[in-house]
Amino acid sequence: MGKVSPLASSGLARETTEPGFQKAAKRTALKWMPPNVDAPISTLTSTQACPLPEILSRAGERATELVTNLQSFTARESVEYADLDYNGSNFASAVGTAVFDYAVSFDQKPGALTTHEARSPSHGASSIPSEFQSSGLMAIGLVFHPYYQSDFEMRCEGMDQWNGKAAWVVHFEQRDDKPARMHSFRTSDGVYRASLKGRGWISTETSQILHIETNLKKEMPAIQLKREAISVDYAPVEFHSKNMKLWLPQVSEVFLEMQGRRYVILHAFTNFLLSSVQTEQTIGQPNPK
Repeated sequence: MGKVSPLASSGLARETTEPGFQKAAKRTALKWMPPNVDAPISTLTSTQACPLPEILSRAGERATELVTNLQSFTARESVEYADLDYNGSNFASAVGTAVFDYAVSFDQKPGALTTHEARSPSHGASSIPSEFQSSGLMAIGLVFHPYYQSDFEMRCEGMDQWNGKAAWVVHFEQRDDKPARMHSFRTSDGVYRASLKGRGWISTETSQILHIETNLKKEMPAIQLKREAISVDYAPVEFHSKNMKLWLPQVSEVFLEMQGRRYVILHAFTNFLLSSVQTEQTIGQPNPK
């Protein structure tokens, strides 16, 4: 894990999330239900040809606006995690919750973006085991940023509804002739880059990402990782003093199958603040032992 400096947050604007985008704060149990991005979507309302170049162009504009307007911010992060057996039962010794003060900043260079993250236990709360400390969730949606679109083969699957809003469903998959730049796993032996495939639900009205799901394109035997799946819900956040509305991750789930174990991690983000944050290194993905 990268070492991070203490969070120095000077809040400029607090968030409010629009009604209709709140998920249940409590769940009875975390379950092994990873999304399959290649499975048919039964709820598609239309499979007609869609204007993919226009969709990607506008989604790229929204991603660019996000990085430009949101140089850094903090949030309250609530994490639930579970170590599951192959029958779906929880191992009681590895089920828990934690709350963190979370910070993220974007470093933009020609042709590339770096996302720096930091989290510290909130108000002295206990931390969580390293295998449950997933990072990089804020950057998943940047697959549609103009810097990264060409790294993926993209196709439109049709029109669907997400939270009552019409959305184009765009399938993406890492190209074999391009380096994998979006996702990686950091271990004591080094950094292992992962090739992703996934789906994004992009609003037909605003071109904002409403929801995104990813899978690994292939297993990663070097770190004994058989499967990873991520699901992220986005919600509009109003920063009133800046007169800005930005779409940010609200709830995300991470599913990991590695070394004969299954892990589920649920992240919920609230209390967003535009801020001044400095981190020394980027925090990596879960650290396989």
